[in-house]
Amino acid sequence: MTSLRPAGTTLAGTYQLDHKVGEGGQAELWAARDLRGGDRVAVKLFKEISPRAARLAAREISILGDLPPNPYVVAVRDHGTEGVLLFLVMEWIEGRPLSSGSLHRPRLQRVQQWCEQICLGLAHCHRRGVFHRDVKPANVMITEADDAKLVDFGIARTLQSSLTAPGVPAGSPAYMAPERWLERGGDHRTDLYSLGCLMYELLTGEPPFGPWMGNANTDQLHNDHLYRPPVPPAAGFSGIPEAVDRLVMDLLAKDPRDRPQSADEVIARLGEIVRSAAGATIIDAEGRAATSPVPDVPHVEPGSLGELRNADAAVREALRRHGENHILTLEARADLAERIARSGDLDGALRAYDELIVDYQRVCGTYDPHTQQLIETRMMWMLRKVPPPK
Repeated sequence: MTSLRPAGTTLAGTYQLDHKVGEGGQAELWAARDLRGGDRVAVKLFKEISPRAARLAAREISILGDLPPNPYVVAVRDHGTEGVLLFLVMEWIEGRPLSSGSLHRPRLQRVQQWCEQICLGLAHCHRRGVFHRDVKPANVMITEADDAKLVDFGIARTLQSSLTAPGVPAGSPAYMAPERWLERGGDHRTDLYSLGCLMYELLTGEPPFGPWMGNANTDQLHNDHLYRPPVPPAAGFSGIPEAVDRLVMDLLAKDPRDRPQSADEVIARLGEIVRSAAGATIIDAEGRAATSPVPDVPHVEPGSLGELRNADAAVREALRRHGENHILTLEARADLAERIARSGDLDGALRAYDELIVDYQRVCGTYDPHTQQLIETRMMWMLRKVPPPK
């Protein structure tokens, strides 16, 4: 598809487009270079489309430009025009969208870390009357430091105004709150509902009512989000503490009044949930050991923290170099699953093995020796029979 501008174009005499990294209905996202200092930046180049879309683009620029800096919200550097096209210059985030291979039911501590950071970003926006309205995995970047950062405020609104056209609810159907389906503006609790959908997907592998498949299931998602109670995450997966399950279900309440009433409240509940029994040890958001009197959360032995961090890093590196379907990536994940089991977090390990076996079957085949060996290893751990080290 033809780009709005060719690679090498310089915008406002300052930002040189390098290569296109993404495209949506209203804009292209480019990797670019700030010629004044050589810094890498991201440029969102808005398409020359309808007057309403132009107003939306201008709105995003205004909203992001007015927000003070925050480590969990993408930073805006500049904006301007190139001919008839608007452009927005943002910090370059080295990392990956949460939607690209990161939703393989990560360990509970990582779910807690990412969701807390997303909430910190949302709380920063909400305190200034800005509501994102499209919180979903594709709009969360995971940095090289493994931190979550909110991006893409294309349909955000403020307390004062909204540019959503009548009869056209804006958002992503798999993550959209009931009030958005009813074409209401929504507020900070609308973002928290979408966060609940994202958290549900991190815990189970899918949003609460399944992914959006275009017009084929839009009506079904409309009815599900408005009327159907979601199946609790813990009903289908072991190793999800009751308090985590309860928080997700509270976030997914149909009536905004029944949800947590602020991102700060969610942060507080997450902080109380992801701690281990007295004297037990877990990995906190900074990779340090932490203890707490809550008895229902997986924990790991202190001596295994370094090994787990190294195994996590090896999986991320394999994903970056080889992609999620390569045998070397699967082997790195298998090594991580074994280390999780040997650390003492058996529920977490069984979750990792359950997902990994499905992927081995898909990539290698059900009767491949690698798949069969993994099934046998998972069974041994389930029976509390410790397999010999590899």
